[in-house]
Amino acid sequence: MKEKKISIVILTYNSEKDIMDCLASVYRYNDIGEALEVIVVDNNSDDVLSIFREIRNKYPDVLLIKNSENKGYGAGNNVGICVASAPIIMIMNPDVRLSEPVFSKALRVFDDYSVVMYGMKQKLPNGKNSASFAWTLLDNPLIAYLLGVRYCRPRDIYFQNKMFISGACFFVRKCDFLQVGLFDESLFLYAEEDDIRIRLLALGNRRVIYDKTVSYVHFFDNREVTLRKLHRLFTSKCYLCKKNGMNILKPYRWEIQYYTLSVLMSLNKKEKDKYVIYKEWLKLLRNNSVETILQMKF
Repeated sequence: MKEKKISIVILTYNSEKDIMDCLASVYRYNDIGEALEVIVVDNNSDDVLSIFREIRNKYPDVLLIKNSENKGYGAGNNVGICVASAPIIMIMNPDVRLSEPVFSKALRVFDDYSVVMYGMKQKLPNGKNSASFAWTLLDNPLIAYLLGVRYCRPRDIYFQNKMFISGACFFVRKCDFLQVGLFDESLFLYAEEDDIRIRLLALGNRRVIYDKTVSYVHFFDNREVTLRKLHRLFTSKCYLCKKNGMNILKPYRWEIQYYTLSVLMSLNKKEKDKYVIYKEWLKLLRNNSVETILQMKF
């Protein structure tokens, strides 16, 4: 059997509408042949046996792993990373589609041993640019929006010390990722990319590469905004701040400022449902302490 050079880890959860198209794009643009290993880890989906049966029938070489419970994004991916046999890992969401060959280019990038992570340009299905990277969650969200979203992202300006690559699709060197402890499993969802950027760069003399010349498609532009998602994001941001020695009152105050401005400036009135949720979230922030909010269940 040929030595594996890249292992793709695809974490699924009720992803039956996405996974087959995702895998089809992987095999369509596989430019390293048998040197590619594909691992699908399922986080206890409702109909996992049916999904696995379909994958096994069409792609018998895919390694299938079923988790007995859903412990979150990081924990699920860690299972796949630990069994991967290649030195380079590609983390890929099931709602991602490759649109061109990427694997040979990634291997050339990782020939430079200072590179720990490699990300690519993310696009929407309509061809428009999407969230390839974002400003660190350790800063005020208004700064993140103005600098990250409004200025840097449209111009493909990336700063590794202040920005993190999208977690939807990226490459990482396995030995370095193992050294920093893989994904932090205390983060169920959100903030994982920022957390691993901080830890990988802390190894010293390491680089995170953003490549605007290579792209993939991410089907996430119509994701619903809910109070539960805003609460989970806020909880993750508070955890990340505490982990990095920052008082969690900062993200709490920043959230109030950001959503106050969003509501007052009617940034989301064109998207009525999102605007309503933002108002509800702002009301919760204003009427409760940070400790109370972190303990809330949605």
